[in-house]
Amino acid sequence: MNKTKRNRRLFITLSVIIIIVAPLIGALINYKGDLASHFFTFPPTAATPKPGFNLTVFIVLFFACAFFVVLYLYPWIFGFKKPEQRETPKITKVKYPIWFWIGLTVAIIDAVILWGHFSRPRFIINLGFIPIIWGLVFTIDGIVYKRSGGHSIVKDRPINLLWIGICSAFGWGYFEYLSLYVGVNWYYPEAHMLSTFEFYIYAFVGGAALVPFVFEIFMLLYTFKKLNRRYSYGPKVSLSKSVQIILLIIGIISLFLISFFPFILYPLLWIGPVLILSIIFDMVGLWTPFRPIVKEGNWTPLALIGLGNFISGLICEGTNFLSANHNPFHTFVPGYWKYSIPYVDKFHVFEMPLEGLFGYLPYGIYNWIVWIAFAYFFKITTQFDDEELIKKAY
Repeated sequence: MNKTKRNRRLFITLSVIIIIVAPLIGALINYKGDLASHFFTFPPTAATPKPGFNLTVFIVLFFACAFFVVLYLYPWIFGFKKPEQRETPKITKVKYPIWFWIGLTVAIIDAVILWGHFSRPRFIINLGFIPIIWGLVFTIDGIVYKRSGGHSIVKDRPINLLWIGICSAFGWGYFEYLSLYVGVNWYYPEAHMLSTFEFYIYAFVGGAALVPFVFEIFMLLYTFKKLNRRYSYGPKVSLSKSVQIILLIIGIISLFLISFFPFILYPLLWIGPVLILSIIFDMVGLWTPFRPIVKEGNWTPLALIGLGNFISGLICEGTNFLSANHNPFHTFVPGYWKYSIPYVDKFHVFEMPLEGLFGYLPYGIYNWIVWIAFAYFFKITTQFDDEELIKKAY
């Protein structure tokens, strides 16, 4: 192994240690070493009391969210050039593959059982949304296969799907860990239906579905040529080394302080890790979806992974919400989740407060960056570490 690769692995390891240890050190200092009374009860079945709705905070965040809506819908307002008309290459006609039909069948059966609020069979109900999401992973992959003329993750890199799932489980586990530092932003009121060990298995397998689902939606969006070119001619943005270092320090400090000011800093759960990982990776020369912005003003990878994760979030939230009765609340699903968000816990989309949905945008970027690190560290060949490879494959 040459020196450059050794250094990259060292910095990948260091960045992971930082995002895990920074909030832990802060909590140890804040609570004088007494973590047992405050953290690490998993699964959480209730949240700590949070400040109530604050109109000022809601309005400020509303305009921040509106900014991203306008950016996605009208990118030319922000300096994006409209793409030139090009001849669309001819796509080979293929049929939907067998895994499309299997995935669709699994998703429909699970949806009928959950959304019908059946109490049996328990082994399926205990799995919650997992069969639906994994079913949709293969369904969407089949659509990508058809739209791209016979190419998809399952067809071309099936082992990658397994690795992405393993990476996803650990990546989601990290956010479950971070949530404990802010008094639990989401919790599982019916988790008592499973033993703690069973719930850990549920969380691992469920978490493993999230990033494959996001990547499949990303690739589906990528097959729409007008959409993937819509954000390809934007402004170039680059940050000097000094600015990167300042942002890196801010990211680390924000995670360190998160247990001190949990109700103010909780949005940094989604931003801090992305800042830290992306800046360190850029410094050591690893590709991230930010690099095309610096080199050529191409925002497509960043825009579509954010949008893909937003769509996946809506589907997961809807699946969750529909699996319960709400007047009064009752569900047979042990993995059903609810939210407890300070200041903006109003105007819900399913269980999620409206503005909380926009946390899915940076979480999509986090998912991609974590997979890049995981694949590089374990020497996994992937098309998701360079946009040119994505273009060639699809």
